[in-house]
Amino acid sequence: MDTKLARGLTRQSIRQDRAEYPSVVRGMQANFKPFLEKYLFRGRLKKDEASAFLKRIIAVKTDPHEWVFSETFSNPSIKSLSPDFDFAFVGGCMSTGKWGNDQREETVRVYQVFADRIRRTSFDYRFHYTSLLVREHAISRYIEFADASYKSLSSALWPGILILELFDPHDRTAIVHPIMIPTPKGAFLGLRILEPITDYSHQTYNWAFGQDTQGPMNLMPNAPPVGMRTYINTFVDEDRLSPTQDEVRTALASTLSRHRDALMHAHLAKVMQVGDEPDTFGLSTRYSGDSFEEAANDLRRLMQTPAWRDAIRMPSEGVFERHIERQRKLVEAAGGPINPFQSV
Repeated sequence: MDTKLARGLTRQSIRQDRAEYPSVVRGMQANFKPFLEKYLFRGRLKKDEASAFLKRIIAVKTDPHEWVFSETFSNPSIKSLSPDFDFAFVGGCMSTGKWGNDQREETVRVYQVFADRIRRTSFDYRFHYTSLLVREHAISRYIEFADASYKSLSSALWPGILILELFDPHDRTAIVHPIMIPTPKGAFLGLRILEPITDYSHQTYNWAFGQDTQGPMNLMPNAPPVGMRTYINTFVDEDRLSPTQDEVRTALASTLSRHRDALMHAHLAKVMQVGDEPDTFGLSTRYSGDSFEEAANDLRRLMQTPAWRDAIRMPSEGVFERHIERQRKLVEAAGGPINPFQSV
């Protein structure tokens, strides 16, 4: 696709997103309101109402534009003949947001993990922003070189974004760290930047609806005030990847395949098993294939290879130029590479 056309389609789609957002919110409220009112005024849902509510949630949240992945869980401790029920619809979704400052502002696509839990006397909505932002240039390059649509971006990021689970979200040893997210049609390239956290990022919030429930609650109130935000800056299609970039992309895809259970467990635990919460829905049973430490060790070995250093280069200019210069001085002071990995 022509570069100018791809940029035009990206900007037009973003404008359409912004224009449609209010109606999308109103539509969601209208879809969920009848069920939430039963919680608030009657104090409970009947079993057939709960099934209808779950189907409504799934229908609304699996729009291809927003939807990344989803799964349904049920509480194994509740018997099928019991009048009680406990379902959870969990997954990942994208939304449109803004990023920047007084000098520069742009529209980005933002990723979050969510969980909708339906019980007899309450409904809980949880979300966790992973601090992953896909910038406009990356979207435009993806449309141009993958010959893809704007609305296919969400599915293109999956399951590649699971690789981010292996990095410490509150790493203080790095200011900038380059990253690659593999896809079947190429690779997204970006940077992880150490920044103050002034929004919902790297924290899990819970909204409970019911007669005896509290309002919004931060389930991670002691999260550090700074964290690594991941910016996806560009996309390189498979025909334009260098040999070393293609080698790294293949190795990352292999790591994702071998350690999917460990990565999925870590990803969903953000909304299903926060802190000391019990494993109510059997997350560890569904994803029990291997250890998180084995996955982290695989990535450590890959990042120590010449191929990684050649394929995942730090840019020398751009909006993060100041951060990159500070990182260069940090590495010089440390006398060598730093450790960006999630502690295990």
